[in-house]
Amino acid sequence: MLCENGCGEGATYITKALKHVCNKNAGKCKANNPKGKKKTSRKQVTVYQGNLLCEFCNVHLATHILVNGKRCCSSTAGNCKEKRKTAGKKISASRNQVDCETGLKHSELIAKKAAETKANNVDESGLNAHKRNGVKVAKLKAADIDESGLNAHERNGIKYKNWLATDEGRIRLQEQAKKQSALQRKIDPALGISEAKRRAQLMVETKLNNINELGLNGFEQSHWKAGKNTGFIDGVFWQYSNERRFLERAKADGIIDKVKRGPALKYEFNGEVWRYLPDYLIENSVYEIKSSYTMFGTDNKFLKRNVAKLLSAKQSGYDVYVVLDDTTLSLSEFLNSISDLLK
Repeated sequence: MLCENGCGEGATYITKALKHVCNKNAGKCKANNPKGKKKTSRKQVTVYQGNLLCEFCNVHLATHILVNGKRCCSSTAGNCKEKRKTAGKKISASRNQVDCETGLKHSELIAKKAAETKANNVDESGLNAHKRNGVKVAKLKAADIDESGLNAHERNGIKYKNWLATDEGRIRLQEQAKKQSALQRKIDPALGISEAKRRAQLMVETKLNNINELGLNGFEQSHWKAGKNTGFIDGVFWQYSNERRFLERAKADGIIDKVKRGPALKYEFNGEVWRYLPDYLIENSVYEIKSSYTMFGTDNKFLKRNVAKLLSAKQSGYDVYVVLDDTTLSLSEFLNSISDLLK
C-alpha cells in the first residue's frame, strides 16, 4: 500500500486517524515537504537592555523582546513573573474550592479519585496499582547492589543508624522517648491499660484484619513487599526457608491442599494478653515452624514466651506440633525435651 499523502512511497505507519503514511513524522513525508521547499526561518527572542517595563505585567523591567515584538520580563510570555503569580493564585483558589456533595476540597477530591482508581486497578496477580508499585520499588531496592555488596535496603539501614549517632538523631530519639513515656503514664479508664498499650493493640488488630486478595494479613504483606525470603507454594504463603521446606514436604506428601495459615489466638505472658499467629493449620493440627534461634534465642530469652504461645493453642482445642530445625515434635515431646530449661 502506498502513502496516502500522495508522495508515492510505500506506507510503513498507520496514524491515529487510521491513515497509512510513509513516515511517522509528517514533516518528513515528501508530499508535505517536497525537495527544494525553503523553510521559513523563525524569529528569535532577543535580549532587551532598555529601561521600559514588561508589556504584559507593567510591573517588572523588560529583559527580552519576544517573537511577536513585545517586551517581556522573561524569555516567554507564559513565564512573565506577574502572570505566574496570578495563575498560581487562581490554581490555589480552585484547589481550595469545596465540593457541595462530598464536602471535600477540589484537590482532596482529585487525590481521592486517583487513589480509588489505583486501588481498583487490579491485574492478573491480584494486586492493585498501589501494591504493584510497592513491590516494584522493594524489588528495585533489593537489586540495587553497590560495590560493597549491600542493597539499597541495607544501605538505608546503615544510613539511618549513622544518623541516630548524630546530635539531630539523638534529639529525635529523646523526643520520641518522652512521647512514649507520656503515653505509658496515661491510663485508658475504660480498658485499664496505658495509652501506649492500647495503640499497640489497635495496630496489631488492624494489621491482622487487613487481609488482601492473596489472603495475607498486614504483617505478611510487609514481609512480601520488602522482597524478604518469601513466596508461595500452591497458593500457600511462606516466609523464611524453614517454612518453605515445610511446605515442600507437605506437597511431596500430597497434603499441600489441606495446609492453611494459622488462626489468630490470644495468650497471656507476664500478666498481659498478647496475639499469637501459628504458622500453619492442617485440619485441627497447629504447626509452629522454628529454628533453634527463633525458638530459644540468646540465653533462652524467647523460650518462655514461645511456650506460652504453644500452650494457648493447646487450650484453644488444637493439636500442637513444633517443627524445630525441620524435625517435627508433638507438644508433649517438645516440652519433655526442654523440661530442664523451664525450671
